[in-house]
Parts: sequence; C-alpha cells; structure tokens
Amino acid sequence: MNELDLFLFFALHNLSGQSALVDGLIVLVGQYALYLVLAMLAFFFIRALQQKKISQVYGGVSATVVALIARFGVAEGLYALFQRPRPYVAFDISHLLSSSAFSFPSGHTVFLFALATGMYGVHKTFSLILFGVAALVGVARVMGGAHYPSDILAGAVLGTLIGGAGIIFLKKITKH
Repeated sequence: MNELDLFLFFALHNLSGQSALVDGLIVLVGQYALYLVLAMLAFFFIRALQQKKISQVYGGVSATVVALIARFGVAEGLYALFQRPRPYVAFDISHLLSSSAFSFPSGHTVFLFALATGMYGVHKTFSLILFGVAALVGVARVMGGAHYPSDILAGAVLGTLIGGAGIIFLKKITKH
C-alpha cells in the first residue's frame, strides 16, 4: 500500500471523531448524499418531460443506465478481483461509515462520476453540480473510514472513463 495513500487517509480520517457536527456532516454526505442525487435526477426528468425536452430525457436515461452499469457491473467485478479490505477493517479503527463490500474502487464515486460525465452533454450545469457532489461524497467516505483516497481516485477515474465511453457508445448505436 502506498505511503501517500495511508498518509492522506489518516490525515482525513483523523478529522472525524472531533465534533458531533463534523461527524454528522460526514455521515450525511458520505451515506445519504446519493439519495439527494437521485431526487435531483428525478426532478431533472420531471422538468425535462414537462418542458417536452425529449432529448434531455433520453440523454439522462442513457447517463443513468451507464452509471448503473459502471457501479453494479464494473465496480462489483473489481471488488471481487482486488478484494481490498476497508480501512476500518484493515486497521481495526473507529468508523462512521461501513459496508460489507470491499474497498476498491469506491462504488459511490464510480456511480456519481459516471453519471456526472454522462450528464455533461445533456445539461452542463447539472453535470457540474454532480461532479461537486461526487467529490464531496468521496472525501466524506475517506473521512468516515470506509475508503482510502486511492479508492476514491480510482472510482472517479473509472466513473469518468466509463461514463464518457458509455455515452459515446450509446450515441453511435442509436444515432442520437
């Protein structure tokens, strides 16, 4: 394991446990921001349908499908391949976030970065908000003890690459 990865992990993780407010924010962002993103996505679809912007609906559905494939296909496959224990398991340390899955890569960041990338061609402002939320979720998951920084970086890179490649592929096969 990389020394820089461990240094950054402990630097961020040591910020937890210092304040109930900070710990609450870590849990809120690291565990529940994904639900906020899903609500925002539903609002996006409702608004696009109301405005009869069918190309935005199609693009949003495509981005969502690609993000789900990235998360539940690619990330799950990499969990099985690498089987990297979560930091709180490896070091038997306190944690605010937990999961029964392995650590590498972060499924949250794979999904969120793939969605943000896919939405970039559909609605740039919404996409940029998603990128910001994805980054915050990644940092919170390190602070909460669930991931190493390299898990987050790998999730961001994979999500971005898969999101971009998936959207290009879907555009080619559907001629949209």
